[in-house]
Amino acid sequence: MSQLLADAYRLAAEIHADQRTKGDRPSPYIVHLCRVAALSAEETDAPEIIAAAVLHDSVEDTEIRLAAIADRFGPQVAELVGWLTDDPEIEDLPTDQRKARQAEKIAEAPDAAKLIKTADQLDNIAGRLDAFNHWPIERHRLYLAGAQQVVAACRDAAPILAVKFDAAAAALAARIAEAEKEPAS
Repeated sequence: MSQLLADAYRLAAEIHADQRTKGDRPSPYIVHLCRVAALSAEETDAPEIIAAAVLHDSVEDTEIRLAAIADRFGPQVAELVGWLTDDPEIEDLPTDQRKARQAEKIAEAPDAAKLIKTADQLDNIAGRLDAFNHWPIERHRLYLAGAQQVVAACRDAAPILAVKFDAAAAALAARIAEAEKEPAS
């Protein structure tokens, strides 16, 4: 493993130390970041892209700023993290509107950012399958539609991950349909 990647994992573990994933079985947030990096590595072996995958939520979810990412990891990693960081004004928007804004932004991004975004959306959909009962069905439906919109803007940059995303999205859609058939308790 390159020093760049080792440093990215170390920083991510440090700054996300107190964060946990959402769902029925919360895990340390670093697990999500490692999965996104591993998925990204299925499409590229570029250490800067994988480092950006590890750090993709750092500015959005912690106190670290892009300037610190640039100082420590270089301009390419910082630029990618910047493309993957939601603008603060969309944070409180409803899911469908927030995802539409993400799709608009990522459509303009370099392919490396699109690759990481596809990996992130794939892991998020897989996480929803694992913690299906944690959220209401309508919330799953809105998130799925939004994630599909985001990945539609990224498909060409990450063809392997796009196929995997499609399979995970189909599985989530099937689980939603199955749950809608179940009698209300």
